[in-house]
Amino acid sequence: MLSHCDARHIFDFEDSVPEKAIKWILCASVFCTVVGLRPVAAEPYEGHVLVLGAIHQDVEGRYAELRPMADYIAAALAPYGVSRVDVMVVEDRRRLARMMRDGRIDWISEDPATAVYLQEAAGVEMLARKWKQGAPQFRSVFFTRTDSGVTELGDLIGRTIAFVKPDSTAGHLLPAAELILRGHRAASLDTPRQRAPAETIGYAFSGSDLNSTTWVHKRIVDAGVISNVGWESQDSLPDFFRKELVVFHQTESMPHALELVRSDLDAGIKARLKQILLSMGQDATAAAALQTYQGALRFDELDATDRQTIGELRSIFTQLMLVN
Repeated sequence: MLSHCDARHIFDFEDSVPEKAIKWILCASVFCTVVGLRPVAAEPYEGHVLVLGAIHQDVEGRYAELRPMADYIAAALAPYGVSRVDVMVVEDRRRLARMMRDGRIDWISEDPATAVYLQEAAGVEMLARKWKQGAPQFRSVFFTRTDSGVTELGDLIGRTIAFVKPDSTAGHLLPAAELILRGHRAASLDTPRQRAPAETIGYAFSGSDLNSTTWVHKRIVDAGVISNVGWESQDSLPDFFRKELVVFHQTESMPHALELVRSDLDAGIKARLKQILLSMGQDATAAAALQTYQGALRFDELDATDRQTIGELRSIFTQLMLVN
């Protein structure tokens, strides 16, 4: 647990620090002053310190996005012995799992696949469902050109599909699990223009929803897969693409995002954190914190269907993340 503001608010120093972090290390004390945190030389705070974590390559940007939520929760938990809420941004899920297991990060918001990984690696608990970008659930949609001749997953054998990123639930892990459950074999390709091996579905990572829709529209690949939220977004699918693309398969829906806590977090703080999260949608003063928290609309309880869906995909998600 962090007791003062130093560069560890930004990076975990047990691992090598990337070069891009150097400027953050040098200006850590200035940064602490700007955001109003206690400088290194000061005496430690009394009371419990809660740490909100995140996985992101843009450490500065993600920190700024999380700070309003951290401040809101800190104010709400102050009467219960929480002196402040710190923010810790790390760059990969393995480091995050280790830090949650070690008690240095208490709470995080993540997608279902990463939640499964953290349950296996760090024993985290699912606290609540987040309506990320205003939606409680999402599904993956497989799409192709209207003139491609692809009408079902079996038609992709010997062809290529664009996934988004290795760690994307909607753009890789969920659709890859769907292919496995339907009995299909997928093979990673070095480039999107490479031919798929015989009797397999070849795949390449595009890097973004827009790249995936562009690759399909330009016939670089035969099909793509993004979330239904992305499919409905002009940013991911411009109108002049949309008229030439069609959805031919969709997965089952699952929770868009989950609030997760380490299992050994103080039970009283855990219960009050959940209560605060569930009531934020009715609090007008929470609007700014929710907006920067990935466009959250509100939080609610996970129902039995959500838990069952995640449970059924647990082993496949775990296997896929071990090789990516």
